Amino acid sequence: MKPPSDPAVERLANGALVTATARREPSVEVTRSAPTTAVLPSPDIAIGDEAMMDATMTAVLDGLGFGDQATRNGALRDMTSGALEGIGGVTGQAASVDVPPLAILLIEGISGRLDDLEIAAQLNRAREAGEIYVPAALITTNGEVDATTLLATVVTHAKARVGQETVPVALEIATYSVQPGDSLGGIAREVLGDVSAYPDLMAANDDILMSPSDIRAGMLLVVPDI
Repeated sequence: MKPPSDPAVERLANGALVTATARREPSVEVTRSAPTTAVLPSPDIAIGDEAMMDATMTAVLDGLGFGDQATRNGALRDMTSGALEGIGGVTGQAASVDVPPLAILLIEGISGRLDDLEIAAQLNRAREAGEIYVPAALITTNGEVDATTLLATVVTHAKARVGQETVPVALEIATYSVQPGDSLGGIAREVLGDVSAYPDLMAANDDILMSPSDIRAGMLLVVPDI
C-alpha cells in the first residue's frame, strides 16, 4: 500500500476529496467533545466495526452535503478528476447531528482542503490522544491510521449516494504478501475490491489472523475467491 500522497495533482488523479477551489465549510454543525478514552472499544474487537464505519460514512457524507435532499435535487455533477465536488457539492444547509468523532475530523479536513498527509496526521494525533476510535481493519502494520483507504472509502460511498455506479476492481491473485504500511481493510480493497470484505480475508487466514490487529508485514495471506 502506498502512504497518503501529498501533491494535489496526484491526490485528485487518485479519486481524491478536495479540489483547488474556495474553502468550504461543512454543512453540519460539529462540536468536539472531551476525549472518550474510557468508552472506546478495544482495537482487538472487530465486532461492531462495520456498523461503526457505516455510521461514520453516513455522517461524513451528510456533513459534506451528500444527503437525500441533495440527491433528490440532482447533486450529481460533472466529474473533476474524481473530486467530491464533481460528485455533488456542499449544500450549505447546516443541521445539528450527533456526529462520530472520526467523522468530525474527516469533515473538517475535507471541507478545509487539507491534503492527505495533513488529514492522516490529524487522525493519528487524535487516535493517540484517545479522542477517536478507528476500526482495527484500518490500522496499518506501522500502527497508524490508513488514511488513504479511509478517504477512498468516502469517495466510494459518495458515488453510491448519488447513484453513480462504481465497479470494484480487484487483483486476480491467490496470495498477497503484506507490506509495511498495509492495513487489512486496505488489502481487502486492493485484492477483493471492497474494504468491507476484510472478514473474508480473516476467514481465509484464520490460522494467523484472529483479529484485524494481528496483521504484520511479511505475512503471506491467502486471497479467497468470493
